[in-house]
Amino acid sequence: QELLPAKDVKALFVSELTKDHRKILTRKEVYIKNGERKAACERDALQAQGYEKVKVVSEVVTPRFLCTGGVIPYADPNTCKGDSGGPLIIHKKSRFIQ
Repeated sequence: QELLPAKDVKALFVSELTKDHRKILTRKEVYIKNGERKAACERDALQAQGYEKVKVVSEVVTPRFLCTGGVIPYADPNTCKGDSGGPLIIHKKSRFIQ
């Protein structure tokens, strides 16, 4: 409960970009929807490519699923190819927890 309270939780993930033929790691900030917005965020997962035939969100989203993304109330960055499924990192009391 301390780590993931029932509200939006600021987190980050690391994304790899290619710039001038070099690979660069960057931090992208997102919010884990862990409060009143969680159910809507999970329903939005049904709009993802490949889930067109899924009728019930629990078929693709487990209770351990951490939902990020969207534009309400924050415009979270999209993951880049290869980022999806990577760790989310929470900065808490001078520690980084993934």
